[in-house]
Amino acid sequence: MFSLEAPTSNIKVALIDYGFKHDLVNSLLKRDVGVTVFPAKTKMEDIMKYKPDGIILSNGPGNPEECRVEIENLKRLYKENIPVLGIGLGHNLMAMARGGKVQKLPYGHRGANQPVKDINTGRVFITNQNHGYSVVESSINRSIAEPLYINVNDKSVEGIRYKNKRL
Repeated sequence: MFSLEAPTSNIKVALIDYGFKHDLVNSLLKRDVGVTVFPAKTKMEDIMKYKPDGIILSNGPGNPEECRVEIENLKRLYKENIPVLGIGLGHNLMAMARGGKVQKLPYGHRGANQPVKDINTGRVFITNQNHGYSVVESSINRSIAEPLYINVNDKSVEGIRYKNKRL
């Protein structure tokens, strides 16, 4: 665990490190957000002692199905009333903690110019991506969550809105 405080920060986030990119921390610090980075297997109870204003589940490499300890941790996190942002692997792990399944994408989503559509508005965003797994849409429990963003090219889930939670 290590902390990086922004100069006048009143906001602090816990970043769970599944293999984050340093630009993520730099972007938060530029926005005057303090960051404490926790190793991936840190118990949720220990992270909550830090009293963060929010939690970021970082991106990272590998097969999400191999992250059993991390998924169990996120089951406990879901019970907390705290804003959570899942990026890449973190997004997949949270979905799995809520009963979702992931699939390996045939080619993955790599590089710039990946079109992602907001299901509610129809607006398409051009994104930069680097992931090889996606949440299986049919595995999302519609009583707790719903797809929010889909990849225009292959219709895979790119984002989920959790009901009654700030995730």
